Amino acid sequence: MCARHSATHRAPQLRTDELDNSYQTACFVYGDGKQLLVARTDMLEYETTESWQKEAVEQFVSASSVLPFAAGDKAVASDKIAAIYVPCASHGIRRHLSVVVRLKKQGDASASDLRAKLIDLAKNAAVHAHMKARCDRPSKLRE
Repeated sequence: MCARHSATHRAPQLRTDELDNSYQTACFVYGDGKQLLVARTDMLEYETTESWQKEAVEQFVSASSVLPFAAGDKAVASDKIAAIYVPCASHGIRRHLSVVVRLKKQGDASASDLRAKLIDLAKNAAVHAHMKARCDRPSKLRE
């Protein structure tokens, strides 16, 4: 089950006007009574893409365990996490969407397969969030 939240307590999945600068979603996947995967999207802003990676990604995995991939202003992934820093609002503050998909319980798939699937899931979540958040800057989400 996935949940959508808005910091302004308005319509949960959509920004309502140009003054609304909030967007947040969370999706939790469970199997056999255990949390297997978490996908979160938050609208926020960092001074640099490196500071975003440090806070959004490196609290879960080391910097040396992730490799970059082409998406957003910065994107990194491993066999445990995929994260994308996606341009969003051009008016006012230059906001981004932080999309982080984290595998909490690994199955039998290879590390390269897990990384590829997490990247696919993160890109799909980013495309959906970019639309629902009414972002007006190009997402830079490459196929």
